[in-house]
Amino acid sequence: MFFLIQEANVTFPDPEKHNIYVSPKAQDLINKLLAKKKEKRLGAEKGIEEILSHPFFADLDIALLMKKELKPKYMPDINEGELKYFDQRLVKDNSVEFSVIPVAG
Repeated sequence: MFFLIQEANVTFPDPEKHNIYVSPKAQDLINKLLAKKKEKRLGAEKGIEEILSHPFFADLDIALLMKKELKPKYMPDINEGELKYFDQRLVKDNSVEFSVIPVAG
């Protein structure tokens, strides 16, 4: 496993065999985030701005996301029992302030 992390290229599931499709934009983003040399990783040079400028995020309204006003495209139907393994601070009142990284600017 250690060798795979350090040396091997990222592989993606076969869409027909595994019924999982990873778009070319998502594959590119993942490959750039997991570059073996940290100085070549997406975000190493310009930080979060460099990551968010990747084409994968082109349709994402960052301003709405930061204000927590972005509506998800899919909202699962969840019952209380399914949430028992999640951090209860997130589950109780939908408050995520303690886990948010402040953004400069």
